[in-house]
Formats: sequence, C-alpha cells, structure tokens
Amino acid sequence: MAEASRCLIMKNRVLVTGIGRSGTKYMSSVLTESGLACGHEALFDWRTKKLPSWRGKTAESSWYATPWLSHYGDTVLKIHLVRHPLDWLSSWVDTVWVKRSSGTFVALEHATGIDWHKRADRDPVNAAMELWVLWNGLIDKYADMRLQVEAITSCDIQKAMRHTRASFSEETITAALENVPTHVNSRPHAHYKWSHCEGKPHAQEFGDLAVLCGYPKLASHKPHQLGPCRTQAVHMACGPPTVT
Repeated sequence: MAEASRCLIMKNRVLVTGIGRSGTKYMSSVLTESGLACGHEALFDWRTKKLPSWRGKTAESSWYATPWLSHYGDTVLKIHLVRHPLDWLSSWVDTVWVKRSSGTFVALEHATGIDWHKRADRDPVNAAMELWVLWNGLIDKYADMRLQVEAITSCDIQKAMRHTRASFSEETITAALENVPTHVNSRPHAHYKWSHCEGKPHAQEFGDLAVLCGYPKLASHKPHQLGPCRTQAVHMACGPPTVT
C-alpha cells in the first residue's frame, strides 16, 4: 500500500482497462497519437503479481490492470472500456479459449480463483459470457467512466488529457480517431450470434449487462426490469462465483 501511495501523490495518471479483446491496444494507440504517451500492457501483464511502479509513465492501457484498480484513488482516472458483447464474444472464444494462451489463463485464475480451462472446455460460449459479466463487474466497482470502444469521441480523449494536464489540440485528437485503425489488434475469428448464446446458463445476465452498458437489446433477449439491487448484482457480479 505504501508503494501505491507513492504512485498516487506523484501526478495525475490515466489507466484504461476492460476484459481482453475489448480494444485496449486501440485505446493506447489513440491516446498516444493524441499526444498522451500510453503504454499497452507495459506496466500490467499476465505476470503482474504486485502493484507495479509507474516508472515515470502517465498512462497505461491493459486488461490485466483490472485486479489492481482498488489501489488507486482520484488521481488515477480509471477508464472502463467495453466492446459490443457479441463482437467481443466472437473474438474471445476463437482467439483466447481456442489458442489456450497460458499467460491469459494464469492471469484469469489469479484474479478470480476460477479454473477457466475447465469452464471453457465444458462450454466455451457460456464460459465467455460468465467471464464478461464477472470481469466487467469487477471494473465497474472502481471505474470513473465507461466508454464503448465503437463510439469513442474527441471529448472522451480530451477528458483523459485534461486529467493528466497534458497539452493537446482538438485537431490532433480528431486526426488520431480518424487515422488509428480500429483493427489494430484484430485477429481472424468466427462470428457468433445471439442464437449461439440463447438458453445457456449465463445468457440472461450477459444480455442484461449488454443493455446496462448502452448496447441495443440482443435479438430475442428479454432484459430483466433492473431495479437498484439487480443492477448492482449484474454490474458487480455480487457474491463469489461458484467453482465447479
């Protein structure tokens, strides 16, 4: 905690996170091209087991940062990045579950205590939906703002720049948003539809959270009427996950 305190009093910083395959590489590129040097998994990666030193850096974009959000106060602007859930699911299932990246599974198990190998082997689509709800819930507990990667605006980038007191011009930010390719970290994958999700154990909360994140209702999904308690449960994935 002492290390965290030293980090926080030095200067204002920006930390972007979201479940992997949600655009953290893209966001890193946009911020950097806008004039705010932003690393991608430079401080937080799958090997991170303790709070890292910022080493003079001002901005970082990494999905591996999620378990460490609670250590940062108001001087760190914590941005929650989300991607359309079906686009995310398509990318995750075919490029993460299938490839079996050992580092990814190490990071996931360290953060959640769940053996995602078993979950993914049993039902990759249902496991992905469960993870999406859980991971985004962890972030929402501490995030200062949430951005849809498909709809990032100049105003969003300006807010990050102002937080760090970095100099910027609207023209530079606009150019960055126009010129940085959205497929900067894309990989070939199949395209899943709501029909691949419907009826699975985690489909309802997956669809509910999609709506709460501002996305249109997923095909035939019928969102629950979300009162305060239900909203908190979906956002925060209340209670420890059942490990089977």
